[in-house]
Amino acid sequence: MRILRPAALVVASIALVALTACGAGGTPNPGPSGSSTATPAADESATPSATATHQPDADDEGDIPAAGVVVTGESLAVYAADGLQLFGTLYVGDVEAVIEVLTELLGDPVVTTTVAESTGCDSDQTMYDYGGLLVRSPGFIGAVGPWEVEVTSAATASGVPISTVGGQQVGATRAAFEAAIGDEVHVFDYAPSAWLGFDILNPEAPEFDWVGSLARFDSGTLVGFNTPYLIFADC
Repeated sequence: MRILRPAALVVASIALVALTACGAGGTPNPGPSGSSTATPAADESATPSATATHQPDADDEGDIPAAGVVVTGESLAVYAADGLQLFGTLYVGDVEAVIEVLTELLGDPVVTTTVAESTGCDSDQTMYDYGGLLVRSPGFIGAVGPWEVEVTSAATASGVPISTVGGQQVGATRAAFEAAIGDEVHVFDYAPSAWLGFDILNPEAPEFDWVGSLARFDSGTLVGFNTPYLIFADC
């Protein structure tokens, strides 16, 4: 296996798409009663620069196993045990190219599809599930870009740990998560669950334009998060 460099997938910028209540996808969580649907404008401040953390020599090759996946509001990256970035991408471009690389690094995903129910809030979707790390194309309502990532476990089915900013993983307590993250915002409650936005890419923008990650806590424990997400999107 050749070492995979962040290439065309990484040099593109995240497009902050103007979303409405009739966008593609279906909301992953029930919204609060009376919540409004935001239609954000594109904001260049929310578009991260794309830089590789490591550039291996052109003749580097060999089997280097994945030892960690880091999922943030800005990017999805896979690392070796020594910190070498094996792969990195923003949430843009052809999802099939992303799946090809992830499959090489993480093993074969379980692939499922859904058919839109013509509600105006859903669409035909394809899911690639690596066990705790799911790539959905297109994303739910509120997803920014052509596809999104959902994390529901601390490790993939092949045993590769999954974390986000602050080293936080599924299973963390809300108290530990908030202490590590530092910029979380309460979005809504739907007992026994609570949703927090975090890793906000454009904090200087109006709050209904914020893009980042959306985390769900059940009874005070992190059970999953979706990204990149329009934090206050609703259908």
